[in-house]
Amino acid sequence: MADAPTISPGEKGVRPRRELKGDLGDVPLAVILQAVKERHLTGSLFFRRGADEVTVEVANGEVVFAHSTDPATRLGEWLLMRGAISVSQYEESVRRLRESGKRQGTILLEMGCIPPLELERAVRQQVADIIMDLFSWSTGEYRFSPKETSDEAITLDLSISEVIIKGIGRVRNWPLIQRGLQPFTEVLQINRAFDLTEARRVRLSREEDSVLQLVDGKRSIEQIAAASPFRAYATYRTLYAFKAAHVLVRAQPPGR
Repeated sequence: MADAPTISPGEKGVRPRRELKGDLGDVPLAVILQAVKERHLTGSLFFRRGADEVTVEVANGEVVFAHSTDPATRLGEWLLMRGAISVSQYEESVRRLRESGKRQGTILLEMGCIPPLELERAVRQQVADIIMDLFSWSTGEYRFSPKETSDEAITLDLSISEVIIKGIGRVRNWPLIQRGLQPFTEVLQINRAFDLTEARRVRLSREEDSVLQLVDGKRSIEQIAAASPFRAYATYRTLYAFKAAHVLVRAQPPGR
């Protein structure tokens, strides 16, 4: 797997700037997110690919919000496409948004279009979808800008590990998976250092859980794929996701 992005050291005597930047063609998104998590960073991750721009807000290494320039990912359009609000409600919310400058979610609450708890769940899923879609980007610039706190009140109920696992679950990029797992003769084991509290927050699908159960510290990657009841590509992708999220690591030789 690619090395974690570097943090610029700054000048002598000056506190280092905790800034990550580069290209997704060189560093996979999972590596970037893992670096944010491990360094407990707070600030904004900016991604740009052509006219598309995505901003991911993080606090203490966890995702709290995200927004995109893609109109289809905006809250109003997202709710409309899923039948949560009507066309007339959407159009009225847009009119009020232009007049007041308030957030569309706030306006929809004021209009009584959606209950608060339902809105909160919708925002969380919308944010998750925005980040998951980033995993389909094979190229694009990224940059981290530090700041002390996030302005967003609604936090995303997903750990970085779950973001990585679920995001890679959407990937259709065999070369990326192949590079992340080779050699296929490598034996994997559960990472004993993986935070059990965080592990309980990672909601695994039946397929993900079944593949994880095959990891015993004795089977190689190719042997796990052969024993899996799922298609080889899906199994390899799941193993890559677990490895990228540091749930799985290379097995240590006996006696170590």
